[in-house]
Amino acid sequence: MTARLKRLARDTAIVIAVSLGLLVGMELLVRLFAPQTLEGTSVRGAHFSAPDSILGYRYLPEAVWRFRHPEYQVEYAINADGFRDTSSHPVPKPPGARRLLLLGDSFTFGQGVTYDETWTVRAEHELARRGETVDLVKAGVQGMDTRTELVLLRRLGRRLAPDLVVVGWLVNDLYTNIPWEERPDTELPDSTGRWADVRSRVFVKDGARFSSHLLVLARRLVTSNDAAYLNLYLAAPDRGGFLRVPLGEAAERQLHITEGLLRHMAAYSDSIGARLVVLSIPQQFQVLYRRSGRRDSVVDVEFYDRHFGEYAARHGFTWVPTLDAFAGADTGGVDLFYRLDGHLTPAGNSVLAREFLDRVLPILAEPHPAAAGGGVPSPEQARGASIAP
Repeated sequence: MTARLKRLARDTAIVIAVSLGLLVGMELLVRLFAPQTLEGTSVRGAHFSAPDSILGYRYLPEAVWRFRHPEYQVEYAINADGFRDTSSHPVPKPPGARRLLLLGDSFTFGQGVTYDETWTVRAEHELARRGETVDLVKAGVQGMDTRTELVLLRRLGRRLAPDLVVVGWLVNDLYTNIPWEERPDTELPDSTGRWADVRSRVFVKDGARFSSHLLVLARRLVTSNDAAYLNLYLAAPDRGGFLRVPLGEAAERQLHITEGLLRHMAAYSDSIGARLVVLSIPQQFQVLYRRSGRRDSVVDVEFYDRHFGEYAARHGFTWVPTLDAFAGADTGGVDLFYRLDGHLTPAGNSVLAREFLDRVLPILAEPHPAAAGGGVPSPEQARGASIAP
């Protein structure tokens, strides 16, 4: 019996050792020939970003970095003002000029695509082709939420004097928004800890050097299936929980916080003579769910567009949903989103550019109504202490 147990233990140890050896070998092969992490390399500038006590992080002027991701390789060039924008924007704004200030997160910045493939630049090129002169100030910053976009609006608004302020909004903005009243223009609470994940994923080299590339590859293979992707998304309480109705306590709290931030945005925009337009950009899950034909009495991927559309009408700004356009887009089988990264592909940026041109740009010609009731802060309240550019 003892000899048999020894043989069994030996055989088990051999199987485990061989299995581990195979896994280690596969991990090394993937790391060498198909790395699965985001990796940044400097073309110009020692760093791509620097800490900002208000925004968390900001881009360093004139920095140029290349980023390699399992799904794309791309170069980001930052201008002298600290944004991914090659156009010039004279200050003060020339008489008669029409100017739009485009604020948003990585979807407005154009993560994962070349500069000319971003929706903002596609729209700019189409306007030039039509012979229309409209100045688009591209101020997207990766990792921003509604609150930090409001801070940036107050930092840029008076100097740039836009006619329209266009804010790209996604459901994930709800996750991190905090009330404006807590620290209006002073300091971002827990800026180091709160932005550590953003920094590691989108600003500098991926710090997770000991993460398994093999596991990431396996995740990519699993989530390439729509049904698996949808189920995994819904299983994550910090994501799926925000698209279940009735909203839970955490989602309800973040909803009301975001309402307050949007009211402040609308009032501040009005105080500088601009109209606020919120361009609602769907996440990959929302589009895949709509396209799947699934119907769940709990999941509602259109809830926020309905809610904020009605809220905007009461509070003097415009809400532009784009989920229908993405769900109904005929792309000939080309993906609109990078499956693992979640950002828009060139095809997805093309859809958003069309929506912007067809539904946002015409608002320039509409009269600017006064903000209506409902506790909208006065221009004086919204203005607060100005931030030097």
